[in-house]
Amino acid sequence: MAGSAIGLGNIWRFPYLVGQNGGAAFVIVYILACAVLALPMFFAESIIGRRGRGNTFGAMERLAPGTRWKWVGLLTVLTPIILLGYYSVVGGWSVDYLWKACTGAFANDPRGLFGSFKSNATYGGAEGPIIQNNGDPCVDNLYTQPFALLGLTEAARATSNDANRKEYETYLRKLTDFIVKTQQVSDVCLEFDGVWFRAFDYGKWETYGSDGDLEWGVWTTESGWTEAWLNSGISMKIENACLWDLSKSVDLTDDFAVVKELMLKEIVDDGSGNAGAER
Repeated sequence: MAGSAIGLGNIWRFPYLVGQNGGAAFVIVYILACAVLALPMFFAESIIGRRGRGNTFGAMERLAPGTRWKWVGLLTVLTPIILLGYYSVVGGWSVDYLWKACTGAFANDPRGLFGSFKSNATYGGAEGPIIQNNGDPCVDNLYTQPFALLGLTEAARATSNDANRKEYETYLRKLTDFIVKTQQVSDVCLEFDGVWFRAFDYGKWETYGSDGDLEWGVWTTESGWTEAWLNSGISMKIENACLWDLSKSVDLTDDFAVVKELMLKEIVDDGSGNAGAER
């Protein structure tokens, strides 16, 4: 019992429970629970073992003959067997993750996780990461910064915790300042004037991209995921607004009818206002 309760639980589950439930406050409650509940149970179990001088089933029968306490002793035998059913699975996950972490298998996982290229033969064969190694001075203007900008805007308006709001607003101010400073300006190539490219190297302070990044390349700018999101996020900061408040007064009925005709032709309306059968 002690092995299953103290082992992976404290290494795997306890840290994220502390982070999710107040940090030090959670640890204080945890220590109190150990002192009030766990220690008395531990001492009781030790005393029963010393006095009964047998296994849990026999000790209960010897200390309380003719009662049903022996079935409690049997329960302590069955409980570890039940725990073993899921604990062996968790242990298998841990061994598997450890092996993948040591061999670099996570970086080459084909299930949507685009890791760094490991050889010349694989270079340019898939969508590659902007950051090749941890610590590279690069930021991603496609998948990261646009969502962070809008996410911080919404979080700052949604939270009721003043300390959290100030923290989010500080990050939002710094991120917005960085995004504005890295916007491209060009009098020669007007199509690139005012855009943000795929990534930015803040060590060299210049636009960055990987020529091995399949279908993106170095001089790529994305009008949807990059331009629209970044401009929207900056605009909301200027207007002191958030997406949640703005969307309350927006009626997309007419616009959706047009978009539906252009992009969702395979869906027909069954007359009830819900999407009906496919053509």
